Amino acid sequence: MGATTLTHVMTINPYNTNIHGPVVDEVEGLIKVYKDGHVERSQLVPCVGPSLPLELGVACSDVYIDKLTNVWARLYVPMDTNSKLPLLVYFHGGGFCVGSASWSCYHEFLARLSASSRCMVMSVNYRLAPENPLPAAYEDGVNVIHWLKKRSNSLWAKLCDLSRIFLVGDSAGGNIAHHVAARLATDADDLKPLRIEGTILIQPFFGGEARTESERRVENNTKSSILTLAASDAWWRLALPRGENREHPYCKPVKKMVTRTLVCVAEMDVLMDREMEMCDGNEEVIKRVVYTGVGHAFHILGKSQLAQTTTDEMQKERRSGINRTVENFLRDYGPPVSTAIMPCISFAQNTEIVNRGTIPCMDAGLIHLALGFVGCCWLYAFPNRSRLREHFALPEEPCGDFWVHLFCTSCAICQESRELKNRGADPSISWLSNVEKWSREKVTPPIVVPGMNR
Repeated sequence: MGATTLTHVMTINPYNTNIHGPVVDEVEGLIKVYKDGHVERSQLVPCVGPSLPLELGVACSDVYIDKLTNVWARLYVPMDTNSKLPLLVYFHGGGFCVGSASWSCYHEFLARLSASSRCMVMSVNYRLAPENPLPAAYEDGVNVIHWLKKRSNSLWAKLCDLSRIFLVGDSAGGNIAHHVAARLATDADDLKPLRIEGTILIQPFFGGEARTESERRVENNTKSSILTLAASDAWWRLALPRGENREHPYCKPVKKMVTRTLVCVAEMDVLMDREMEMCDGNEEVIKRVVYTGVGHAFHILGKSQLAQTTTDEMQKERRSGINRTVENFLRDYGPPVSTAIMPCISFAQNTEIVNRGTIPCMDAGLIHLALGFVGCCWLYAFPNRSRLREHFALPEEPCGDFWVHLFCTSCAICQESRELKNRGADPSISWLSNVEKWSREKVTPPIVVPGMNR
């Protein structure tokens, strides 16, 4: 994975416009397509190399993914880390037709994101339409993941946790991340040890022939959103296979998506309604967050104070979204595994909270361990469940508590840990630390609704 210096610069030559015939399609100021197929892109945003300020604490380099197709990526790696990092595979926006991983706006944004989230970021420079219409960008995204798999035993394994990969993108890049995730979901077993943990779609670019309310409301108002309705239509004309319209599957979210997804929506975005619609009816898999008062691509191109503030909030939301995904995994699977291996630890933590600190965690753990050697740990464990009910003023069920601890002590302990967490206590810290936490948060020790969840 050697560093490579790459550039992606396309400019307009003012002297060759007549050579290629008339312009047959364009997005003003961004791209022109001539009759003979020639494409000109303006350098709206400067392209920069991989250098970064030392004080940011992020190392950056470029690497080729496929020299034949000229697909490459820019890597951002937080320095001074002692653990493997989650990997964000990022796809830039630009209507599938413009943009680059070397654009200064993306370079600065992703460097900050890598530093603040403590994640490795891989920004993909995929092939652009109309020279390479869809699904070329999707294929490039899939190939990037397979490229990672081939290097799972190399330096990558020492830098990042390849079982915690997130596909991220904004605008057209959000569309790419979504469709790449759908394609990879069909061969998830073949990807192991790689695992797509989730997708984060920032104002993803979807379309349709019928107009939505947000499209009619924003339409061509460049003051509220950099993406106009006319530009949106033009991007689809240039990106789709020849002869297709905006009802093509590439323009639509994938139905029955199985990959956990966070959708970031901008209130003043022409795409708002389509993004909101993709979240409806699938709330268990797809979550959304709406940013008010800002338009399309505000986190990349917005220069207003509101846009900058909202960008900071979005980075925090994205970081917490990644953290929540990992935390949810640990919450769902960590306690059963750890409790099955060492039930005395989880039991001891619960005991100190249930007894309001009168029985220290260490004492409870040693007693449980000692009784475990003679197969009688349940004798000490099941009264703890009754005390938990008493602590929270719950109905007593001594017979049920006895049997659940007798036949599955580890399951009972794990369930009690969840009950404590759900009711505002944290068994992983001491009783005094919980009291201090409640004091800082200015809340009283929680009183819960009756009924334990079996």
